[in-house]
Amino acid sequence: MTSRALILCMLAVLLAAPVGAQGTCTAQGATQSLRTCTVAVAMAPLALPRLGRLTIATNNAGLTAPSFNGFDVQYVNESSAVALTVSANVPWDLRLRNNQGGGSGFWTGTSTPGAGIAAAATKPASELLASPTFGAGYLAIPNSQAASINVLTNQPAVGARNVPLYLRSVWSYTFDTPGSYSLITALSLVLY
Repeated sequence: MTSRALILCMLAVLLAAPVGAQGTCTAQGATQSLRTCTVAVAMAPLALPRLGRLTIATNNAGLTAPSFNGFDVQYVNESSAVALTVSANVPWDLRLRNNQGGGSGFWTGTSTPGAGIAAAATKPASELLASPTFGAGYLAIPNSQAASINVLTNQPAVGARNVPLYLRSVWSYTFDTPGSYSLITALSLVLY
């Protein structure tokens, strides 16, 4: 065996063998094929974790101010969806909840300067609804921050699935006074 073949054989065993593994490689002969040896190596098991990623195109979902029609039917459906992308190697749920500061179950109402009337301070979080389908299947966001709605449940593992989230806001002539209203929410990707 030439010294070059012996060095290559030793290097192959050192690179391929996991720590603590043993193997023997003998190469000799006049031709190249006879100067090659192979040692079988069992690779250690690999623990693959559950993986999930939720991406949102923007973290500010604008709502349309209601017109007379919105007040008459008592809601406004947003025709533009909040664009989400989900990747997961296991089944998953998409959940939405109220995330107002201080545990509040209400929208933040800010009065319009000079309007002469205060914005509603008790507009419930449940007056924002969500659905993955435009115009149907809307679920109200719970007032409690401890609860959430399942926007989608038991979805299959997927790579880069586009998920639309359509919003509906509820309005009433009697309770919703002029002002600026906002509600902070939180989306969660739950892996099985």
